[in-house]
Amino acid sequence: MIESKNDTSKNLEKALQALEQGIDREPTIHIGAVANALERKGIQTERGNINRLAYAEVISYNKKNLERELQNESRQQNRQQSNETEGRGNLM
Repeated sequence: MIESKNDTSKNLEKALQALEQGIDREPTIHIGAVANALERKGIQTERGNINRLAYAEVISYNKKNLERELQNESRQQNRQQSNETEGRGNLM
C-alpha cells in the first residue's frame, strides 16, 4: 500500500497532538517486514521516509519549545536584575 500525502499529514498531526498531551515519543506508521528489511540494508522506503519526517517534526517542535522556555527564563532573570537595581537606587 502506498502512503498518500494525506496519510503523511495525519501522521504529523498525531505526532504534534501526542506532544501537546505530554507523550514523549514519536508516533510512527507500521513499516512492514519488506520495508523494514530494505531500511536495515540502507535502502530508504516511502514508509521509512514518513517516519523520519514525523521524527524531524517532533524534534523541531521540541526545539522551538525549548527555545521559548529559555527566552522566558532569560526575561525573568532580566526583570529580577532590573528590579534589584531599581531597589538599590532607591536606598541611596
